[in-house]
Amino acid sequence: MHRTQRHLKLALVLLLAGLSGCSRISTDPGTQTVLIDKPWFFGHGGVQDSAQEPGSGWYWWSTSGIVVPVVPIKIDERFDDLITAGDNIPVDFNSYLQLQIKDPVAIIKKYGERWYDNNLKEQYRTIVRNEAKQYTLNQLLSDSQSVQKLESSILAATSKLVKDNGLPVAVLDINLGKVLPDGKILDEINETGRQKQRSKSMEAARQAEEQRKEAERARAAADNAYRNEMSLSPEQFIKLEEIKAKKMLYEQCHKGCTVIVSDGATPLVVGR
Repeated sequence: MHRTQRHLKLALVLLLAGLSGCSRISTDPGTQTVLIDKPWFFGHGGVQDSAQEPGSGWYWWSTSGIVVPVVPIKIDERFDDLITAGDNIPVDFNSYLQLQIKDPVAIIKKYGERWYDNNLKEQYRTIVRNEAKQYTLNQLLSDSQSVQKLESSILAATSKLVKDNGLPVAVLDINLGKVLPDGKILDEINETGRQKQRSKSMEAARQAEEQRKEAERARAAADNAYRNEMSLSPEQFIKLEEIKAKKMLYEQCHKGCTVIVSDGATPLVVGR
């Protein structure tokens, strides 16, 4: 009995000793943890062949982990003073690169934790600069087809770069943010836009006035043609128009008002 108790105590001591040399590593959903062994006394170090899936596990205290996202990630790159084609105007904008790591273990084992900064960042920025500087300011500002074409060419070139370098990464998408020229140039563009809008408004007003005048000329011509057809003098025609006007007043005010007419005077309308 005493021997059994001694064995249990020994097993407990060994278990506690083992646990004191272990650490717990947890992995959140949407990520994997690449495990790296760094033994101090014996065994082989390096990246383990399998990553830890979401959950937790116990490892030797000399084992560490690098968390790698396996869901799509978005990388924001800022570009300042990029010179446009033709007009040579410096512009600022952001590009948004969407990537997804396909093999966390391979990317850490071959390229390390800073794989993007060391193997893709500068090459990608060069691609964006070289492609964007082929477009004019107006194309980048207001031509959606040109911007879509630019994004497609950047996406294709970046995908080829990743494939040629053997990076276990999928290039999902590329989007450009709003392109903004220098502040003074932007003020000039806005002022030019306001002037164009004022010119459009003035031209619309001029055309409306011309249409009104044309309508009046057409009405006058029709009245004159009618007067000639009826063989009326100008005075007779004016008198006839007055009679028509009085008749219209009578009809409109038949139930709602009283019309008092005196020769040579403007009709007087009195409400009941």
